[in-house]
Amino acid sequence: DQTNTTQAINELEVFANKYPRSTLVDSANTLIDILRVKLEKKTYAQAYQFYHMRNYQSAITSFENLLQEFPTTENHEKVLFLLHKSSFLLAENSVKSKKMERYEDANKAYIKFVDSYPKSEYLREAESLYDKALKRIESNTNNTL
Repeated sequence: DQTNTTQAINELEVFANKYPRSTLVDSANTLIDILRVKLEKKTYAQAYQFYHMRNYQSAITSFENLLQEFPTTENHEKVLFLLHKSSFLLAENSVKSKKMERYEDANKAYIKFVDSYPKSEYLREAESLYDKALKRIESNTNNTL
């Protein structure tokens, strides 16, 4: 629970805004930066834990929230990759009626990843998952014709 960290950030921001000429504003801003990094790491750890536990739906939501809350995260590349991989694995483990939509979501996540990191160390694995998803979609389309 990061309630205290969030509250501390809010209080430090109130102080900095209320007393902008104080000699302590630089210290308050430094503390805010430190606390935000702490929140970012905690949020990443939580998302990764969902992924590791194979709770892919929660992992996807958590990785998306991480990117929204911390768009400049130092783990941006890995988060986008894990978002793609979690989406693919969710599709693989879904009921038949949801598989195609989820494969398409996985491929959208792949495109976002590869557009952002075309030379990523994760590219080979991401491409493999993308190709598998395309084959599953094509196979399903051929079976329904």
